[in-house]
Amino acid sequence: MTQIIKLQYDKEWLAGERVLCYRLHDLTTSTIDHWATDLSSTINEWPETEIWRLLIDIRLGGGLVNTYGLRRAREIAHLRPELPGKLAVLVGSKLAASVISMAIRATNNNYRQRQVFSNETVALRWLVGDTGALASTPTQAATPNPPLP
Repeated sequence: MTQIIKLQYDKEWLAGERVLCYRLHDLTTSTIDHWATDLSSTINEWPETEIWRLLIDIRLGGGLVNTYGLRRAREIAHLRPELPGKLAVLVGSKLAASVISMAIRATNNNYRQRQVFSNETVALRWLVGDTGALASTPTQAATPNPPLP
């Protein structure tokens, strides 16, 4: 008997294939596990010569990540510390922005910049913006921009 697994996230390339985007439709353990495996494999295979740019959109998943999701995300954040890059998390509420911002500050990861956004256009502009100082720039404070509903 073949088991069909319907992924509860979409994986796509944005901004001329410079930004990898995951859009999570739910935040169940099964979805988080599949996403974490996929993302871990992708980052481990990422070429050393390319800047890592990642957008994680959790608006469709209810916007508030659970402790299991945070733990898995922390594991992934420690992969490939030599690889500079940027991570933007797209949220839909002030509460989600606060939780994700606290998690980002609590994760010891000084080699990649991380921000929380409520607007995808602003997030993409930040992701593809100046990357010349990535290796020497500490993680920025994560704040939603513009204000959330």
